Amino acid sequence: MIHTSKHKSQLKQKGKDWLFTGNRYRLSRSKTEEFLKCPRCSVLYDKEGIPKPSFPQFTLNTRTDTLIKKDFDKCRTQQKPHPFFKKNGLSHIVPLDTEFIEKWRDSKKQGVEYTHKIAHDHPGIRVCGGIDDVLIDTNTSKLVMIDYKSAAIEKDPDWIIKNYWTYDDYKKWYKYQLAFYAHLFERNGHEVSDTGYIYLVNASNNQKIFNNRIEFDEILIPTKIDTSEMQIDNIITDIIHTMESSSIPAANPECRYCYRVKKEGEIMNNNTLQKLIDKAYEDGLSDGIQQGRYL
Repeated sequence: MIHTSKHKSQLKQKGKDWLFTGNRYRLSRSKTEEFLKCPRCSVLYDKEGIPKPSFPQFTLNTRTDTLIKKDFDKCRTQQKPHPFFKKNGLSHIVPLDTEFIEKWRDSKKQGVEYTHKIAHDHPGIRVCGGIDDVLIDTNTSKLVMIDYKSAAIEKDPDWIIKNYWTYDDYKKWYKYQLAFYAHLFERNGHEVSDTGYIYLVNASNNQKIFNNRIEFDEILIPTKIDTSEMQIDNIITDIIHTMESSSIPAANPECRYCYRVKKEGEIMNNNTLQKLIDKAYEDGLSDGIQQGRYL
């Protein structure tokens, strides 16, 4: 294990605020997901301020999300079901009429939030998540979780509906995402339906030419949500215990970020990683911790 407390004194005060020990730290859904994928990387980033390599943002996906939100917001104002929900026999599910929707969507500054404590005298950690939308089942008055996705899966809609949750391993994180949002609302005192939805707009495979537009197929994919089965409370508690420890977890050989190989094929030892951490701080890379605000 590596002890890196000496680096904390080298961080700028503004940066320290966004670390786990800072007063502006919030544990987001994406941060819990990163912890599940690799506790070591999670600690190095959220506690020690060592940023991971960044990747280009999917701005086209962001644009489709924005347009879909406008569609659902129009239905919210009218308190009518979205046309595709109506087409699928779900007229009893409508966008929740709430003044908080923009606050809940703001993952950077607000989102849906509560304070998670692991003991009565524990100060607690703010847990949060920014949603795409939230619906309500007018028959049961329970909230319905939904997330928008856009893709270009080269299969017909029926195949996608049948195989969506199994055709690649990453889809399990979409289920986790819905369950995490359900957990946030439950901890805020709301009843949540055990069925959530992915509203997918998939680039049509029947479009022959571009002609300055992309056509999409609407696909609604249901899934069962069980926050207790996902053990989200336990996951958050485990993260807190790990972050409060004085040591960093061992390297995860399946993690594409922390897996480093020596010439002889062994995982980089702690001494080598310590040198990289030292070098990162010398080069000023600790400023990358400010990215934590946007997760």
